Amino acid sequence: TELAERVMETAQELGFAPTVKPLNEAIGDPALGTDGLLLVLSATYNGCPPANAGDFVNFCGAAIERHERPVDARFAVLGCGHSDWADTFQAIPTLLDESLEKLGGHRLLDLHTADSKKAPEEDFVAWTAKLWPALAAAAGIKLSQRAGSAASRPPLAIPEVSVVPAEEEGHLSETPLVLPFQRDGEWVLAKVAEKSELTPNDPDGTSTVCLALEAAVHPSGDAPLRYAA
Repeated sequence: TELAERVMETAQELGFAPTVKPLNEAIGDPALGTDGLLLVLSATYNGCPPANAGDFVNFCGAAIERHERPVDARFAVLGCGHSDWADTFQAIPTLLDESLEKLGGHRLLDLHTADSKKAPEEDFVAWTAKLWPALAAAAGIKLSQRAGSAASRPPLAIPEVSVVPAEEEGHLSETPLVLPFQRDGEWVLAKVAEKSELTPNDPDGTSTVCLALEAAVHPSGDAPLRYAA
Protein backbone atom coordinates (compact mmCIF):
# COMPACT_ATOMS: atom_id res chain seq x y z
CA THR A 1 0.00 0.00 0.00
CA GLU A 2 2.77 2.43 0.91
CA LEU A 3 4.57 1.88 -2.39
CA ALA A 4 1.35 2.33 -4.37
CA GLU A 5 0.69 5.60 -2.56
CA ARG A 6 4.17 6.82 -3.41
CA VAL A 7 3.61 6.02 -7.07
CA MET A 8 0.27 7.84 -6.97
CA GLU A 9 1.84 10.88 -5.30
CA THR A 10 4.55 11.09 -7.95
CA ALA A 11 1.99 10.69 -10.73
CA GLN A 12 -0.03 13.57 -9.30
CA GLU A 13 3.07 15.75 -9.08
CA LEU A 14 3.73 15.01 -12.76
CA GLY A 15 0.23 16.09 -13.76
CA PHE A 16 -1.61 12.78 -14.03
CA ALA A 17 -4.91 11.90 -12.34
CA PRO A 18 -4.24 8.39 -10.96
CA THR A 19 -6.63 6.09 -9.13
CA VAL A 20 -5.42 3.51 -6.61
CA LYS A 21 -7.54 0.45 -5.95
CA PRO A 22 -7.18 -3.25 -5.07
CA LEU A 23 -6.84 -5.48 -8.13
CA ASN A 24 -10.13 -7.20 -7.31
CA GLU A 25 -11.92 -3.88 -7.87
CA ALA A 26 -10.42 -3.61 -11.36
CA ILE A 27 -12.60 -6.45 -12.65
CA GLY A 28 -15.03 -4.95 -15.14
CA ASP A 29 -13.41 -1.51 -14.93
CA PRO A 30 -13.84 0.16 -18.35
CA ALA A 31 -10.37 1.69 -17.94
CA LEU A 32 -8.83 -1.72 -18.66
CA GLY A 33 -10.13 -1.50 -22.20
CA THR A 34 -8.80 1.99 -22.87
CA ASP A 35 -5.37 3.18 -23.99
CA GLY A 36 -4.53 4.28 -20.45
CA LEU A 37 -1.90 2.94 -18.09
CA LEU A 38 -2.24 0.12 -15.57
CA LEU A 39 0.45 -0.16 -12.89
CA VAL A 40 0.35 -3.35 -10.85
CA LEU A 41 2.23 -3.76 -7.57
CA SER A 42 1.74 -7.23 -6.18
CA ALA A 43 3.30 -10.00 -4.13
CA THR A 44 3.01 -13.74 -3.53
CA TYR A 45 1.95 -15.36 -0.26
CA ASN A 46 2.89 -19.04 -0.13
CA GLY A 47 2.28 -19.28 -3.86
CA CYS A 48 -1.10 -17.55 -3.65
CA PRO A 49 -2.17 -14.02 -4.58
CA PRO A 50 -2.91 -11.43 -1.88
CA ALA A 51 -6.50 -11.49 -0.62
CA ASN A 52 -7.30 -8.30 -2.54
CA ALA A 53 -6.03 -9.75 -5.83
CA GLY A 54 -7.29 -13.35 -5.86
CA ASP A 55 -10.50 -12.61 -7.75
CA PHE A 56 -8.58 -10.65 -10.39
CA VAL A 57 -6.16 -13.54 -10.90
CA ASN A 58 -9.13 -15.89 -11.38
CA PHE A 59 -10.76 -13.38 -13.76
CA CYS A 60 -7.60 -13.30 -15.88
CA GLY A 61 -7.38 -17.09 -16.00
CA ALA A 62 -11.01 -17.49 -17.02
CA ALA A 63 -10.76 -14.78 -19.70
CA ILE A 64 -7.66 -16.42 -21.17
CA GLU A 65 -9.45 -19.77 -21.36
CA ARG A 66 -12.28 -18.07 -23.26
CA HIS A 67 -9.75 -16.41 -25.59
CA GLU A 68 -11.03 -12.97 -24.59
CA ARG A 69 -8.96 -9.79 -24.83
CA PRO A 70 -10.61 -7.25 -22.48
CA VAL A 71 -7.41 -5.28 -21.85
CA ASP A 72 -6.10 -2.55 -24.15
CA ALA A 73 -4.14 -0.48 -21.64
CA ARG A 74 -0.38 -0.20 -21.38
CA PHE A 75 0.81 -1.96 -18.24
CA ALA A 76 3.83 -2.39 -16.00
CA VAL A 77 4.17 -4.82 -13.09
CA LEU A 78 6.34 -4.51 -9.99
CA GLY A 79 6.66 -7.76 -8.07
CA CYS A 80 7.50 -7.69 -4.37
CA GLY A 81 8.79 -10.73 -2.51
CA HIS A 82 11.54 -12.45 -0.56
CA SER A 83 13.95 -14.75 -2.39
CA ASP A 84 14.24 -17.12 0.60
CA TRP A 85 10.90 -18.51 -0.61
CA ALA A 86 12.51 -19.63 -3.85
CA ASP A 87 9.73 -21.98 -5.00
CA THR A 88 7.11 -19.25 -5.13
CA PHE A 89 9.26 -16.10 -5.41
CA GLN A 90 7.47 -13.64 -7.76
CA ALA A 91 4.97 -16.34 -8.82
CA ILE A 92 1.91 -14.08 -8.81
CA PRO A 93 3.60 -10.96 -10.27
CA THR A 94 4.95 -13.14 -13.10
CA LEU A 95 1.51 -14.63 -13.68
CA LEU A 96 -0.09 -11.18 -13.76
CA ASP A 97 2.53 -9.84 -16.16
CA GLU A 98 2.03 -12.74 -18.59
CA SER A 99 -1.77 -12.72 -18.24
CA LEU A 100 -2.18 -9.01 -18.98
CA GLU A 101 -0.28 -9.44 -22.24
CA LYS A 102 -2.37 -12.46 -23.24
CA LEU A 103 -5.52 -10.46 -22.53
CA GLY A 104 -4.51 -7.74 -24.99
CA GLY A 105 -2.49 -5.39 -22.80
CA HIS A 106 0.57 -3.59 -24.11
CA ARG A 107 3.67 -4.03 -21.95
CA LEU A 108 5.22 -0.68 -21.09
CA LEU A 109 8.11 -2.21 -19.14
CA ASP A 110 9.36 -5.71 -18.51
CA LEU A 111 8.43 -7.22 -15.16
CA HIS A 112 10.53 -5.61 -12.44
CA THR A 113 11.13 -7.39 -9.13
CA ALA A 114 11.92 -6.15 -5.63
CA ASP A 115 13.61 -8.57 -3.23
CA SER A 116 13.06 -7.87 0.47
CA LYS A 117 16.12 -9.98 1.28
CA LYS A 118 18.43 -7.58 -0.52
CA ALA A 119 17.59 -3.96 -1.38
CA PRO A 120 13.82 -3.52 -1.95
CA GLU A 121 13.98 0.27 -1.75
CA GLU A 122 16.69 0.40 -4.41
CA ASP A 123 14.65 -1.99 -6.56
CA PHE A 124 11.60 0.25 -6.26
CA VAL A 125 13.54 3.40 -7.09
CA ALA A 126 15.12 1.68 -10.10
CA TRP A 127 11.66 0.71 -11.36
CA THR A 128 10.20 4.20 -11.03
CA ALA A 129 13.29 5.68 -12.69
CA LYS A 130 12.41 3.63 -15.80
CA LEU A 131 8.65 3.99 -15.45
CA TRP A 132 8.11 7.71 -15.87
CA PRO A 133 10.39 8.22 -18.90
CA ALA A 134 8.82 5.18 -20.57
CA LEU A 135 5.34 6.58 -19.92
CA ALA A 136 6.32 9.99 -21.27
CA ALA A 137 7.77 8.45 -24.43
CA ALA A 138 4.69 6.28 -24.99
CA ALA A 139 2.34 9.24 -24.51
CA GLY A 140 4.48 11.65 -26.51
CA ILE A 141 4.64 14.18 -23.69
CA LYS A 142 7.28 15.95 -21.63
CA LEU A 143 7.06 15.43 -17.90
CA SER A 144 7.88 18.07 -15.31
CA GLN A 145 7.35 18.40 -11.59
CA ARG A 146 7.37 21.13 -9.01
CA ALA A 147 10.69 21.83 -7.29
CA GLY A 148 10.69 20.47 -3.76
CA SER A 149 7.80 18.11 -4.49
CA ALA A 150 7.53 14.73 -2.88
CA ALA A 151 8.55 13.15 -6.18
CA SER A 152 11.83 15.06 -6.22
CA ARG A 153 12.82 14.44 -2.60
CA PRO A 154 15.09 11.49 -1.70
CA PRO A 155 12.91 8.44 -1.03
CA LEU A 156 12.42 7.20 2.50
CA ALA A 157 14.15 3.86 2.96
CA ILE A 158 11.96 0.92 3.95
CA PRO A 159 12.60 0.55 7.69
CA GLU A 160 13.76 -2.47 9.60
CA VAL A 161 11.25 -3.51 12.25
CA SER A 162 12.02 -4.80 15.73
CA VAL A 163 9.30 -5.93 18.14
CA VAL A 164 9.51 -4.58 21.68
CA PRO A 165 7.73 -6.80 24.26
CA ALA A 166 4.51 -5.20 25.45
CA GLU A 167 5.44 -5.83 29.10
CA GLU A 168 8.18 -3.23 28.81
CA GLU A 169 5.56 -0.63 27.93
CA GLY A 170 2.82 -1.66 30.29
CA HIS A 171 0.81 1.48 29.77
CA LEU A 172 0.31 0.68 26.07
CA SER A 173 -2.45 -1.65 24.92
CA GLU A 174 -0.78 -2.12 21.52
CA THR A 175 2.55 -3.85 21.03
CA PRO A 176 5.00 -1.02 20.26
CA LEU A 177 7.38 -1.40 17.34
CA VAL A 178 10.65 0.44 16.91
CA LEU A 179 11.56 1.61 13.41
CA PRO A 180 15.14 2.65 12.60
CA PHE A 181 14.87 5.01 9.62
CA GLN A 182 17.88 4.14 7.48
CA ARG A 183 18.07 7.57 5.84
CA ASP A 184 19.18 9.43 8.95
CA GLY A 185 19.79 6.74 11.55
CA GLU A 186 17.22 8.12 13.99
CA TRP A 187 14.71 5.96 15.85
CA VAL A 188 10.98 6.48 15.98
CA LEU A 189 8.51 4.57 18.14
CA ALA A 190 5.50 3.33 16.19
CA LYS A 191 2.35 1.53 17.32
CA VAL A 192 0.34 -1.12 15.51
CA ALA A 193 -2.63 0.67 13.97
CA GLU A 194 -4.16 -2.35 12.21
CA LYS A 195 -3.55 -6.08 12.08
CA SER A 196 -4.90 -8.59 9.58
CA GLU A 197 -4.24 -12.23 8.73
CA LEU A 198 -3.03 -12.71 5.15
CA THR A 199 -2.72 -16.51 5.27
CA PRO A 200 -4.63 -17.71 8.36
CA ASN A 201 -4.80 -21.37 7.30
CA ASP A 202 -1.21 -22.26 6.40
CA PRO A 203 -0.67 -26.06 6.37
CA ASP A 204 2.29 -25.79 8.75
CA GLY A 205 0.19 -23.99 11.35
CA THR A 206 1.89 -20.62 10.88
CA SER A 207 0.31 -17.45 9.60
CA THR A 208 1.39 -14.38 7.65
CA VAL A 209 0.27 -11.18 9.34
CA CYS A 210 0.00 -7.70 7.84
CA LEU A 211 0.70 -4.95 10.34
CA ALA A 212 -0.09 -1.31 9.60
CA LEU A 213 2.30 0.75 11.69
CA GLU A 214 1.74 4.37 12.61
CA ALA A 215 4.68 6.60 13.48
CA ALA A 216 3.94 9.82 15.33
CA VAL A 217 6.29 12.03 13.31
CA HIS A 218 9.04 11.24 10.84
CA PRO A 219 12.47 12.58 11.93
CA SER A 220 12.51 14.97 8.97
CA GLY A 221 9.43 16.73 10.36
CA ASP A 222 7.13 15.50 7.62
CA ALA A 223 3.55 14.37 8.22
CA PRO A 224 2.76 11.13 10.12
CA LEU A 225 3.70 7.98 8.23
CA ARG A 226 2.20 4.53 7.97
CA TYR A 227 3.92 1.35 6.88
CA ALA A 228 2.68 -2.12 6.01
CA ALA A 229 5.03 -4.91 7.03
